[in-house]
Amino acid sequence: MNLAAGDAGFMSKAASPAPQIARKLLAVWTDWAYAQHRLVELSLSPEHYVFKRKASPQTYAEFLYRTSGVLPHEPSARERALAGR
Repeated sequence: MNLAAGDAGFMSKAASPAPQIARKLLAVWTDWAYAQHRLVELSLSPEHYVFKRKASPQTYAEFLYRTSGVLPHEPSARERALAGR
């Protein structure tokens, strides 16, 4: 079967990659937007501005201050298991 440029079958086959490309671009954009949002949250968190981050808080007020912002979360057990493979 030879498909001509004006044939409806030709148009449906030629246009089929467009929605797939659009979905992939949307997925990339969504991931990028989430990463940017998370980066801003983490960079503005109080924990980022503490000089001795590895040291434990000296007072309860310092503990409350450090934990008032968004904290980095550990990956889930499933994600750790997949990363260990």
